[in-house]
Amino acid sequence: MQIKLPQPLPLAAIAEILEGSVQGDGKIPIAGFAPPEAAAAGDLTFVLNPDAAERAAASAASAVVVPIGVKFADKASIAVENPRYALAMALRQFAPSVRPPSGAHASAVIADDARLGEEVSIGPLVMIGAKSTVGDRTSVGAGSIVEGDVVIGSDSTIHSNVTICRGSRIGSRVEIHPGTVIGSDGFGYVQKGAVPGTVKGYKRYFQKQEPHLKIPQIGNVIIEDDVEIGANVAVDRGTIGPTRILKGAKVDNLVQIAHNVTVGEHALVISQVGISGSARIGKHATLGGQAGISEGTEVGEGALVAAQCGLPPGKKVAPGMAFVGTPGRPAKQFRRIAAATAVLPRAVKRLRALEKELRELKKSIRSRRPD
Repeated sequence: MQIKLPQPLPLAAIAEILEGSVQGDGKIPIAGFAPPEAAAAGDLTFVLNPDAAERAAASAASAVVVPIGVKFADKASIAVENPRYALAMALRQFAPSVRPPSGAHASAVIADDARLGEEVSIGPLVMIGAKSTVGDRTSVGAGSIVEGDVVIGSDSTIHSNVTICRGSRIGSRVEIHPGTVIGSDGFGYVQKGAVPGTVKGYKRYFQKQEPHLKIPQIGNVIIEDDVEIGANVAVDRGTIGPTRILKGAKVDNLVQIAHNVTVGEHALVISQVGISGSARIGKHATLGGQAGISEGTEVGEGALVAAQCGLPPGKKVAPGMAFVGTPGRPAKQFRRIAAATAVLPRAVKRLRALEKELRELKKSIRSRRPD
């Protein structure tokens, strides 16, 4: 992160933008932002964690953004409640915005009955299908495909090489990163002999020795406003009815979201998570990296599923709970199990010693019995 401002601003002016308070000389001119190791005179740097404080103090930066309560003897600073949040505000305010020019590139293929809003940007080799709508000020990057009967709202950004399949509904201020596919077929197949309810437990997942019949996937995908979806994500259409990603949810790279899943408002889904069909992820829930969410699972509002946690089919995680491990368990229970596991080698050694002692005791007793 190195940003040069169009013209220097007093430290006090930047503090007002970052909702912080100046400690020291508020008239110091700030010409840019930089990390401690790259900062020069005139730069403002950020202390994002306690380990960075020493590096910031030793840097050439003219001023520092610090958590409330932290002070530097020889540098002016801006005290804020959350330096990472302040960094986000600074970047949103001052980082250069790169927006492609309005209009459609000559190589784009746009259906005659597609509707494009005002100031829309359509990049090279883009395809916009029949009866699709692209809202005002939305950009569609190079090589992206928007199939038929798709609706994309206003002020959204569809990056390069994104595929949005037929019937999908994308809200406003949505950002979808390169390589993502929205609305591909859900993974739905059935075998004639696999009758639901006739086999219990995991045996019901064993295949029959017969072909798989594809279940037509006739639903769609609905992505609400202010959602961001990372690169190389797959969001499957519903079998019947929609797959939904609700307002404000954030989905990291390399995530699989299966048919008829609902991802709640402002939920976080971290890289390499797999969510199986018909799962429900609650509002403000967090799924850690590589978590596996089985079919029909419900993750409650504000709950946490930790990295690499595996939830079995139909599991319900209560609101506000933290689940860890595979199979997923409440965090407190998991910690107790982990603590017990750590002493297992010693316990096994002690058990074997007791078993040996018991054998010797039995042998001694038998040898003392009268004939």
